[in-house]
Amino acid sequence: MTSKPGHRVVIERLVPATPARVYDAWTKPPLMARWLGDKVEADVRVGGRYRYENDGGPDTTYVHAGEYQVLEPHRRIVQSFSAGAEGRDETGPYKNEFIEVRLTPSETGETHMTFINGWDGDAVEGDDREALEAAWSGWLDRLANLLKPN
Repeated sequence: MTSKPGHRVVIERLVPATPARVYDAWTKPPLMARWLGDKVEADVRVGGRYRYENDGGPDTTYVHAGEYQVLEPHRRIVQSFSAGAEGRDETGPYKNEFIEVRLTPSETGETHMTFINGWDGDAVEGDDREALEAAWSGWLDRLANLLKPN
């Protein structure tokens, strides 16, 4: 992320795990596959690419892909993000889309996570914005459930 995006959605969560465990869930493919996608490929290094696939029913596969831009272990992740055919939708309304995850330890051993999805291009407003926030919240719920202590 080199400049401030034109638009963004910010979601904050208290995750029941240490920053190290949360970071691992975002960067270790076996853990990523437990909450991000049915199929996960990730070359976790700055400049490395990732790809998640999710089954959307008959003849439908949802693909999300991008490149790791910043990896600060246990603190911060920034990655480009795109969705669509092969994870790239160059004709879509969202340009320079990214995800940023900031991790801050809490005094209770949990992690305060700030999730940012930013992009340039068309704004998302009203019901569409609520749907976007709900979709990301659903993913973050899956992450929190994965990391809950037994």
